[in-house]
Amino acid sequence: MARHRAEPPARTTAASVPRSGATTRQRAEPPATITTVPVSPSAEAGAVVPDGAAAPSATARAGLFGAVSLLGASVALIVLLPLLITLPPLQATLCALQAAISAAGIARSAHPGLRPIALVTFVFTFSWLGVAPTYQLATGRAAWRDDAVLVGPYTTTALLLLVLATATLYVGFFRPGAAIRAATGPAPAAPLDPPRWICVGYLLTCLALAPGAISAGGGLAGMFSTRAERTATLLAQGLSLQEVGGLKIALVSTLPGALATAGCYLVLIRVLNQRRGSGWGEVHAVDITLLVLGLTLVVVLANPFVNTRALSAAALGCLILLVLRPRSGWAGVRMAAVLLVATLVVYPAANAFRGTTQTETQGLEFLAGADFDGFQQAINTVEFVDARGHSGGTYTISGALYFVPRSVWAEKERPASIDVATYRGYAFTNLSLPFHAEMYLDFGPVGMTLVLFVLASAGRRSDLDWAAGLSSRAALMAPYACLACLSIIRGPIGSNGPVYLTNLALIGLGLFLAPAARPQPREAADVPS
Repeated sequence: MARHRAEPPARTTAASVPRSGATTRQRAEPPATITTVPVSPSAEAGAVVPDGAAAPSATARAGLFGAVSLLGASVALIVLLPLLITLPPLQATLCALQAAISAAGIARSAHPGLRPIALVTFVFTFSWLGVAPTYQLATGRAAWRDDAVLVGPYTTTALLLLVLATATLYVGFFRPGAAIRAATGPAPAAPLDPPRWICVGYLLTCLALAPGAISAGGGLAGMFSTRAERTATLLAQGLSLQEVGGLKIALVSTLPGALATAGCYLVLIRVLNQRRGSGWGEVHAVDITLLVLGLTLVVVLANPFVNTRALSAAALGCLILLVLRPRSGWAGVRMAAVLLVATLVVYPAANAFRGTTQTETQGLEFLAGADFDGFQQAINTVEFVDARGHSGGTYTISGALYFVPRSVWAEKERPASIDVATYRGYAFTNLSLPFHAEMYLDFGPVGMTLVLFVLASAGRRSDLDWAAGLSSRAALMAPYACLACLSIIRGPIGSNGPVYLTNLALIGLGLFLAPAARPQPREAADVPS
């Protein structure tokens, strides 16, 4: 008896019917190609992996630790060994753990597939809260020359909290998760297009606010002077937070730049979708015009001359990432190298844009300079909590609700870094405050851990969609969100929240209002439970 294999229904044509008495040979069809895509639960089942995407199956199998992670950790320990051996055993162990976890996170984020949010998070954590604290403890030199803070009773506790925070981020970003197996096909899902009307709305509103912002900053020339000169110009007109309140300041500084960045970002997504679908000849003239307008506004309102280094890096860098779409492991390695140079060399060197006199440093002395005050402020935060207790979330809530004026909310907190620095007796209080330290100040170690894990899990969701080449909302948030992490980690929320929360909200709204992608019909994907 012959065995029959079940075949899918097929159309019968005259050509397909064998002649009577003819012998036909049936060739076994090769199995359909299956690609494992480590996407988040938000990804649509049946999504296709585009050309150029990372090798997601390897990314999914890597787990928490692997050869790449161990290699990254080993390199970091070897580089820092001359400093580590000069420290007391407990501090040396904690500094080594901090550097090793951060470096493992860098390696794990870069290879086998690029995870941009995790990569920026761990690169900046390694440089700012890994290398710098080790150097400061080894040399006995702290930022702002408050060297006594390094030998006080709170240093070890601050190191313990730092290691706990970094380990939590590592687990949140790289915890194993389910993967979606999707059959490859010739046509990907329709791209996610932000509505043109919201792009027009953002850019026209920015255009309406721009004259006031430019005039307040000293004219067009003033927008390309220095941060110090622009601040002096604003103060001369009585435009300070104490004099006119946050709303007026937002209208001449925060909001115009945020609208320009978000509008340009969303228009660029539209233009790239059209170019990749049909070539430059089919890109709509209206979108090209909007893109040129958006780029012009970003250059004027978000340039590094009169804005913070991190703000300009996020506003301009996110557009480059959208165009280049780095996803492969080699792209991740190159991006990691660029970010390490940027955070350890370019970041302190970019102080030239401030327009203030800087003391020249020799060798690695910049690691104990004002730009690397995060560990010092983390120690100060532990001391502040020991004296006054946890705030119960008042600093976080005040920073998140930055748009509520103090005239309505009299008890609204100042940025947490100001209160911490004031308690320590600093004359200059406009300092940083690492995000994990502010979470500890507000919620204690347990609350800090929970907040960091939730945020890292959200970043993981976006990273996996990006690495798989999906056109999901989470994936399209990644280019801006990853670079925003530079300032989010540096903190405090009360100082940086108005910029980054506004930008993320505007971009997120534009992507939320985009019509959902409609994949073309294909055979059902194999989606394991």
